[in-house]
Formats: sequence, C-alpha cells, structure tokens
Amino acid sequence: MEWALAHRSQGSHSAIKGVMVQHTVQWLRAAGKDQAVLRCLEGEGRELFASEVFAVEWIELKTFGQIVNAVGQAYDLPTVHDAFHTATRTGTLPRLQPMIDSVVRLFGLAPATLFSRLDLFNKATVRGVSTRWIEESPKGGTLTLSYDHYTLPADASILRALGTQAVQHAWAASFSTVFDVCQVRGTVEPISASGNTLTYRARW
Repeated sequence: MEWALAHRSQGSHSAIKGVMVQHTVQWLRAAGKDQAVLRCLEGEGRELFASEVFAVEWIELKTFGQIVNAVGQAYDLPTVHDAFHTATRTGTLPRLQPMIDSVVRLFGLAPATLFSRLDLFNKATVRGVSTRWIEESPKGGTLTLSYDHYTLPADASILRALGTQAVQHAWAASFSTVFDVCQVRGTVEPISASGNTLTYRARW
C-alpha cells in the first residue's frame, strides 16, 4: 500500500487508472494465471502486481505495460485479449457509463459514435494517450493511438515496451468493448506500431 500511495503522488503525464490493474489481477487470479505472470515480472512491475492498488489512483503507463508484457510472456495473445477485455468491461466501463449514456442520447448508439469520441472517455481513465478515428465505411475504420508524452529517441526503450504485440493486443481488447456496449459483433485488429503510434483496423 505504501508503494501505491507514493506512486499515485507522482502525477505522471502518462498513466492509467488503478481500476485497470485491479481488474486485470482479479481476472488472472480467478483464472489461476497470476503466479506465472508474477514470475515474469521484476522491479516496479512486480511490486505493482503484488500491491494493493486503489481504483482511483494513477499508475505509470510504462509500469502497467510491464504487466501486459508479462501476461504475453507467460501465456499468449488470446490470454492478453481475455484479461484486458474483461478488465475494461468490468472495471472501466461501469465508471464511464454515465458519459457513454450522454453521448448516446445526443448522437445515437453505434460503434463509430463511440470510437470517434474515445478521447472524451479516455480523460477519465488514461493520461498521455490520444486517439484518432478515421471512418472508412459505414461498417469500419482506422483507429490510431499515440503516446503523447513519450518521444524518440529519448524514450525509445519505453516505446518499444509499449509497442509490443502484447500491448497492441491489450489496447485492441479494451477498444473492442465498444462492441459490447453497442451489442454488435466486431473486431479490432492491430495493423502497425511505429514510433509513438499504434494503428488498428476496426470492423463490424
């Protein structure tokens, strides 16, 4: 707990709400996968994984990325997807529901409506990340995610760690909860990772 409180007080420009850590660890424990993930962690990532984390605290994005990559290392990309899709659906979405309801009342319920307003939702859940939606058809488009406060060459090692296949698929899993909200079938697939930008294709 002491580590979590100290970490929260740092006020990082690139961070994610602790609720994602909480629900990720809960899912891994329920699935009996937490110990294998813990063995793949060291330093701050290991300490975070084993700590009591508050839902409202901000966690360094690069430290959370260590947990994402450990899940990928210990298991596989489908496990990454399941863990972070569930964590978003059970942890983050309930906190965003009033905001989502307001958007839906004004603009209607459709995946494109929500994808095009991810930056609005992200303000409550993540710092230092921006998204851009380009609609390509009535049933899909391209989504880009940028790490706004990490730059090359200074943050090359951080960006490599936040651009791995595991991290790309974790973001895709979170984005795919848009389809849960809209109650439609769809996919979000990583296309590329370059510099501080990840690119995805969404179809439904």
